[in-house]
Amino acid sequence: VTDNYEQTFPGRWMVDGLKIKEGGASGVDILDGDKSTVGATSCGRNELTFSRGGGGQVANIDGPVRAIRSYIGANSGTYTQRDQIYWADRLDTNTYLRVHAGITDFVMAVDYSDAASGMTYRNNLNEAGVTIDGVPDSVTPGKLDWEQTTGAQGTVTNIGRVDTDIPLKPLTSFYLDSMSVAGSSMRCSGDNHAIGASGPRIQMSELIGRNSDPTQSPTPPATEVSSFTGYRTSFYDAPNEPVATAKLRARQVDSPITFVTGKTADPGFRRTARVSLVKPKKAVRPGRVLKIRVTVRNTGKLAIAAGKVCPKLSTRRARAFGCKAVGSMASNCSACSRR
Repeated sequence: VTDNYEQTFPGRWMVDGLKIKEGGASGVDILDGDKSTVGATSCGRNELTFSRGGGGQVANIDGPVRAIRSYIGANSGTYTQRDQIYWADRLDTNTYLRVHAGITDFVMAVDYSDAASGMTYRNNLNEAGVTIDGVPDSVTPGKLDWEQTTGAQGTVTNIGRVDTDIPLKPLTSFYLDSMSVAGSSMRCSGDNHAIGASGPRIQMSELIGRNSDPTQSPTPPATEVSSFTGYRTSFYDAPNEPVATAKLRARQVDSPITFVTGKTADPGFRRTARVSLVKPKKAVRPGRVLKIRVTVRNTGKLAIAAGKVCPKLSTRRARAFGCKAVGSMASNCSACSRR
């Protein structure tokens, strides 16, 4: 639970509830299930069988910044693992596929509930969008850059990416909006229909696939065990967001903010104030007072707040006193100074 959204999860690999509260969203539960299936038709391997099979919890942690769920074991993918990192307004879902050869087709689809009816689904190949209503639509399949589902119930933007050395067929997508789901893997858990079920479909080029289980031998012609990691970032925003928001979210995922610290950082950000003084032209005799003029300039890239300058001596033969207040100064302000 955050100020922006709520999610529920009845099993390791299952997520069956989503309520968006951001920006006056209705707060109804719009999720039937976050579906992960081997193939688009069979119920032999899916998020329900993953959760019922062997495996365990790696982490269940919550704190003031984020919450983390991590679990392992998906049927014969003993070491397949998923991390779900919950932030205030988004969820990062990272899936590490570690499984024997022979798994060649994956569907990762968000299947919405009846409460999502009336929302609009769109992606980078279908920017005009279609209405989610349980009535089949014509949606162009292909490689997904972003997906957006939006309405009075709030906005969900999913950004999916893949990192693998396994040869893949051209990346494509899955979409099903129908009250009849016979023959679809969307029926394997949750309700008995698909409401705007959508997400990427990933298929390996080779018939038998490749081994990505580090405890087993590599699959020829590969000489090393392969690797496959799927990333999905889900943003939860206010109702009726435009296409521009989805494109922005994709850019934020692909070009995240970076930080530089330490000696390589821009000196202007590490040290904004420069202090100089006029050295006295004569020595001061015992018992006398010497006043020194000090100038403070802001030559950095950050504004500095009001403060004070205090003298400090490196000898015990004299005493320093009399701090001087210094007002705030704007950034890059070498002309303005305080004396």
